[in-house]
Amino acid sequence: MHGVFADDLLVMLPAPRPGLILHGEVLAAHKGVLTKALLDCGQDHDVVTLDLTGVSYLSNAALQILVVFAQRLTPPRHLLVRSPRALDLQERLTRRDWNLATLRVVPV
Repeated sequence: MHGVFADDLLVMLPAPRPGLILHGEVLAAHKGVLTKALLDCGQDHDVVTLDLTGVSYLSNAALQILVVFAQRLTPPRHLLVRSPRALDLQERLTRRDWNLATLRVVPV
């Protein structure tokens, strides 16, 4: 990602390693910018890190973007998501049968 995205609900920053740091709420309206940012930082890297520790809400539409991005990766490439436990990402993924080897959730 080459820069910063911000609106009234979300701030998206490039991470020091290939990836993104998000703060705020991620809604369906952010699908386009999130997709582009993931694709930009996912080029030629084995691990893309998405830090959601500053996120208080992640819509199902945004979660689906993470799944679609991860589905496009071939092992050993993967998306590593650092997520607050309150988002229940692993449970939400399991309920939808979205358990992928290329999508790893680390609850913090």
